[in-house]
Amino acid sequence: MMKAHLIRCQNWFDAYTRSFLSGDAPLDLPLQVKIEHTAAVQANMARLAIALDGSSDDRALAEMAGLLHDVGRFPQYKQYHTFRDSVSVNHARLGLQEIGRHRVLHGLPTAARRELAFAIAHHNAFMLPAHPDRRRTLLARMLRDADKLDIWRVFKTYYCDGRRLNATVDLDLADTPGYTPAALESLRQGRMVRLVDVHNRNDFKLLQIAWIYDINLAPAFALMRDQGHLAALAGTLPSDPVLGRVVKDTLDYAARRAAGLPPSNL
Repeated sequence: MMKAHLIRCQNWFDAYTRSFLSGDAPLDLPLQVKIEHTAAVQANMARLAIALDGSSDDRALAEMAGLLHDVGRFPQYKQYHTFRDSVSVNHARLGLQEIGRHRVLHGLPTAARRELAFAIAHHNAFMLPAHPDRRRTLLARMLRDADKLDIWRVFKTYYCDGRRLNATVDLDLADTPGYTPAALESLRQGRMVRLVDVHNRNDFKLLQIAWIYDINLAPAFALMRDQGHLAALAGTLPSDPVLGRVVKDTLDYAARRAAGLPPSNL
């Protein structure tokens, strides 16, 4: 049953996102990036569901979460010409409004609708709030992990592979030298970097690298290792001995978790 809903959601998503494309390649580039990102997050969700021994319905639900998680990015970009929520609108909330307005989840069991809504609503939250429903929490953790895994790929593609960077994708941040000490200190302490401490592209890279401390599931660490995007992204930071030590410690932590080892030798 869930597979049929997934196909219907996919058809809707394809038509919905096409409606935002203007035919102007430079203007459409951020939206094309989001379409590619959505497909990759959906694929990551399928991989995580399989690794977690989910049923076929669980996998379809996981794929739906990946497919729909960034729906709000399209009207956000159309209205505000940015992907920066802090100066526009919360794209997760906007996405849920669009999903509701188009009745995308019509016909799904109530429990599945609630699981999807919770996961989408919190995929971009700084921290996932506690919730007594284990299925909702698991789907949300999967989505947060799958999303981070592919955002690392997106920025590795821009910074390492020579694809032209669009300032909107990079949150319109300045490409200036150096980094903000507060951002590096958060990374050093094994904490997420707050957006208020992000002032240039190097800070944004530190924020993304610090996401490793918010990866939830063992299969996601394994995917991180196999895909290699996090290490490649870290390699684009400027040469600086203090910065280098902190980033190396972070990558060592990631490697240990991917190998199923405790975070550090105690």
